[in-house]
Amino acid sequence: MAKAAKSKRIYGGTPLEERVAERRQSLLDAAFEIVGNQGYRALTVRSICKQAGLTDRYFYESFANGEDVLVALHQSLQDELLASMAEAYSQHNQNLEQLVRAGIKAYLDFMRDPRKARILMMEILGVSDAVTDHYLATTIVFSELMLKAYEPLVAGLNAELPERILLGESLLGTMIYVGNTWVMTQYEFPEQMVEDTAANVILSTLAKYA
Repeated sequence: MAKAAKSKRIYGGTPLEERVAERRQSLLDAAFEIVGNQGYRALTVRSICKQAGLTDRYFYESFANGEDVLVALHQSLQDELLASMAEAYSQHNQNLEQLVRAGIKAYLDFMRDPRKARILMMEILGVSDAVTDHYLATTIVFSELMLKAYEPLVAGLNAELPERILLGESLLGTMIYVGNTWVMTQYEFPEQMVEDTAANVILSTLAKYA
């Protein structure tokens, strides 16, 4: 009996869990191309399965609906950007201006791919209350990453600061909206100008808490 169960879980030498994970990633890769190039409205079960070369049954193996895919895709991009920013902060943690600029540069490097920018900052908005809740939760994660990086170099920043959440969202918002403008104008502005603008606003705000 145990042998029979094991044979069902392994096919062609690949365990079931790995095959499910591979199919899920194929669907996410397909969704990335569709949403990144055409927008969320173009994402359907049929379109994503066609792009991935899979049948509908494999879609429902991993996802409930299009919103489920969008959230998973957004989460994967969020994790990628968070890791990049965290790495940048870890390498420039002795000087506040260098630290701030390192985070901005990591963000702008990510936004250089218009598909990533579109999914992370634009297509995620206005889909549904549940998706909006997911997006709002991610902004808290990003703003906390920024604040915790700045804290050792800014005396007035601490966990008890009453306006901490508002401050974090304001600093993050500066980076988001400057970056979004850069992307939406098809990178019309020089990257150094974009970085300088965001850095000047963030550093000026942090100076109030020095």
